[in-house]
Amino acid sequence: MTSARVAAVALVGMLLAGTTPGCSTSPAQQEAIRQAWAERDAERERECRRVNGFIVAGSCLPRP
Repeated sequence: MTSARVAAVALVGMLLAGTTPGCSTSPAQQEAIRQAWAERDAERERECRRVNGFIVAGSCLPRP
């Protein structure tokens, strides 16, 4: 095998090894992650409203 081929095989192996743990997230873990993001978004929206702003594309902008 040439060194370029060995490097390509190693790269593909590393990519596969790095992506498979993300696929093994259990449904309970996925729901916990969704809930945490929802709580975070709600907190950001409350804070934005507190300063009389509004959310646009995930950013708090001041009201005109």
